[in-house]
Amino acid sequence: MADAHATGAESEHKHPNYMTVFWWLLAFTIIEVVLGWCAAYLKSWRFAYVSTLLIVAIIKAGLVAAYFMHLKMERRLLTAIVLFPLLLLLILTLALLPDASSFIWSSMPAKK
Repeated sequence: MADAHATGAESEHKHPNYMTVFWWLLAFTIIEVVLGWCAAYLKSWRFAYVSTLLIVAIIKAGLVAAYFMHLKMERRLLTAIVLFPLLLLLILTLALLPDASSFIWSSMPAKK
């Protein structure tokens, strides 16, 4: 009995170039390090710095998940199962943002 998954075009996938992914990850890491050095001197740009670092970290995590964890070659259902907790994390974080911001503003000393 022949294996149904062994034959057919859908089981064959192109192997990714892992060195290209490695170089992209290295470039994003260098960007993070340079941003870290710049943040030491530009204290007023803290929000932009943290936002940029979060975006770069999400991109790097996506590259690792897609290529090294082979999610790019998996079925869409498995990808949806992996992305659902991330979506839930985003929703819950945004839901708690008003409480966190009110705590930050209430703990700041009043200007005289």
